[in-house]
Amino acid sequence: MAEHSNAQYLQSKITTASQPRLHLMLIEGASRQCRVAEQAGRAEYWGEFYAAIDKALDIVEELARSVSSTKNEISEKLEEQYAFLYRELAAARFSLDLPKLATCAKLLDFERDTWKLVCEKNNLAPVSRQAVIAPNLNLDTAYSGESFSFEA
Repeated sequence: MAEHSNAQYLQSKITTASQPRLHLMLIEGASRQCRVAEQAGRAEYWGEFYAAIDKALDIVEELARSVSSTKNEISEKLEEQYAFLYRELAAARFSLDLPKLATCAKLLDFERDTWKLVCEKNNLAPVSRQAVIAPNLNLDTAYSGESFSFEA
């Protein structure tokens, strides 16, 4: 029952959020998954490590896709940053490099703080579901556990 309520709340939060807030939620999810992967790696729970880092990779890939549709200087720089993060996360996954994973989490935290400031400064209003910055994210399956999840 509580899980269903959480899913409804999350769906409502996503469908009413502005584009920058959705972007912020994705960044928070990627950061959270990096931390989960780092903790699992330290405890040598490799199944959890791979699951969490794969989720982080999926989120960073979605972040890169979300900015690649617009061609301007800012979106190109963001796309480069997300491509760099993706490569670093993939390298950390391959080599089980926990310090590299921690560095990726710190970079995501810095990005999160930046997007928080953008959202607060502009006091952004909610937008419709059609304006989602993550067009490749299927919101109908995001809560089922079958694919992408914002939760750790």
